[in-house]
Amino acid sequence: MNTCTLLIAAGVTLAPLTAAAQSAPAATPQGPMTIDRIHNEWVVAPEYRVTDIDGETGQIVGVSGGRVFDSVLLVGAGGYWMVDASRGTDMGYGGLVVEWRQRTNHFIGYSLGTLAGFGSATREVTVSTPAHGNLRDGGRNGATLNQRLRFDSDFFIVEPEADLMFNLSPRLHLHTGVGYRATTADTRGASSLDGATLTLRLQVAF
Repeated sequence: MNTCTLLIAAGVTLAPLTAAAQSAPAATPQGPMTIDRIHNEWVVAPEYRVTDIDGETGQIVGVSGGRVFDSVLLVGAGGYWMVDASRGTDMGYGGLVVEWRQRTNHFIGYSLGTLAGFGSATREVTVSTPAHGNLRDGGRNGATLNQRLRFDSDFFIVEPEADLMFNLSPRLHLHTGVGYRATTADTRGASSLDGATLTLRLQVAF
């Protein structure tokens, strides 16, 4: 086989390989990988509440806290106590707190949350009973005797709430909002424990 024949054979063999190499797409360079860190933190918050109990104003103080996941979901607990007796009512309650929050990277955000738990209250109720009549009129004077009785009541409570959230800094959030307290308390003629609430809460993250 002469030199010319060898060159022709080599050309025929290499031609498909060259065409395949030219038709293969060029590799696209990959950019640097970006990893977003999930932001979880613990928070604690003292709270002050003004609430309605049967048309009268009561004051409640408390504290709540928990874990915030990805700056959106808070799961924790809270406890609250009345600091003034409204219509002879003394009350305390607490339970699980769940809160969904948005726009935490803006100065003004918002949150929706609820508390579900248990509480107890000491109530006062007035009971009227017929008084013993005068013996001279046969006990028919129609007088009544009013007595103030105290009783304890345990209850289940659900308290949803909607807040405006002022993000003063990455670790300091001021909440103000409105909610409603719904309970299963036995009133026995006393004022209801259900009522609207106004809340002021300063939440500190760490």
